[in-house]
Amino acid sequence: MIEKVEVAEEALKEIITEEKRGRSDNLELAAREVPHPHYTKIHISIKNVSDEKIYISPLCFSILTKDVERIESSDKTFADKERLTGKELLPNEENKGILIFDIKELVSRLEYKDAFGNFISIDFSL
Repeated sequence: MIEKVEVAEEALKEIITEEKRGRSDNLELAAREVPHPHYTKIHISIKNVSDEKIYISPLCFSILTKDVERIESSDKTFADKERLTGKELLPNEENKGILIFDIKELVSRLEYKDAFGNFISIDFSL
């Protein structure tokens, strides 16, 4: 029985949705949902396309559900070994990792907004 569960988990890891991309004046964002049975897990790649340093924080990401409910990233993110970590990005530097949201609904939009005015979003097909 344990072997079947492990095989099913490996198969689930291989099933990912199409990557979505967005760009603002200073950031490029790519994201794809990674199926999980209990919550929403999103693989993020964010790149600084400006001429200045930008600090990226996983706490500045949120998702909007199809019902326009805003959900902040979960504390489960910080326990995931592949998590997106906070990092100062130099020009043309990229940061990648996983964000987890405590909801199992369709995602309408992923947003990044920090206190310095950096904003980018990606719409997901519903």
